[in-house]
Amino acid sequence: MLAVAFTANISGMSTPIASPPNAVAISFLQKSGHTIAFLDWMLVAVPLAVGMTLFTWLVLWRFFAPTTHGLRLAHFNERLTGRSWFVVIGFAITVLLWMTDLWHGLPPAVVALLLVVVLTTTGIIDHEDLARLEWSILILISGGISLGTGMQLTGLDQAVAQWLPATGESGFWLLVVLVMATLVVGTFMSNTAAANLFLPIGLSSAAIFDAQGGLYPIQVAISIALAASMSMALPISTPPNALAYASGEVASRDLARVAFAIGALTVPAIVLGSGWVLRFWGLPK
Repeated sequence: MLAVAFTANISGMSTPIASPPNAVAISFLQKSGHTIAFLDWMLVAVPLAVGMTLFTWLVLWRFFAPTTHGLRLAHFNERLTGRSWFVVIGFAITVLLWMTDLWHGLPPAVVALLLVVVLTTTGIIDHEDLARLEWSILILISGGISLGTGMQLTGLDQAVAQWLPATGESGFWLLVVLVMATLVVGTFMSNTAAANLFLPIGLSSAAIFDAQGGLYPIQVAISIALAASMSMALPISTPPNALAYASGEVASRDLARVAFAIGALTVPAIVLGSGWVLRFWGLPK
């Protein structure tokens, strides 16, 4: 149960549409006049996600060593119907369009909307399916974006950013503080709400540092989004955690001790890894 929940959180770092904090980061970057391509995000996030997944496997193996041998999993032979193949093809085309946004120029949101239109007009998704969507999560995302927009429009984000030291040497440590703050706050509230809280502050700080070469908007936005995905020490931190806890197989202390062990590696991996990967691939910062 922990493996599924934590891997779902970690894999949420991989693409701009894999988790709500990523989508929120893209939104704030666009409002700030910066863009990052779908594949460029993956070049930064996928190596981190793979490394954190392997580390998580080691931690889980250490804390919860298997006590059984010869585990046998049930195998079901299900044949795909025509409707199933239609969904598979639609999904494959959508992923292809997401990964080639630099060629055709369609934003990820438009590509996702195209799939929604196709699935609803063909009747594969009907009004009952729409009613079962997690509207509370969608409202949380939109409410958080509104909060961040309010901080930007009122100048609150810039006011907070001006309290921070604005020197090239302290840019690295400011990024450490932003990542740690997102990781800690996202543990005790929704990680999406934490991303909405710190992204405006981080981007305003990056605007101050950018001229001095100490901090860059894209690196800040990606780092905060990735840290939000790694905030997973409590059942309320992420939806996968809540589902695992609701199963009754996982206790809060199990989530906490594994997440704290993973979090010890999260901050240096994100702060050092994001900047190094951006420089390695020559991506915009």
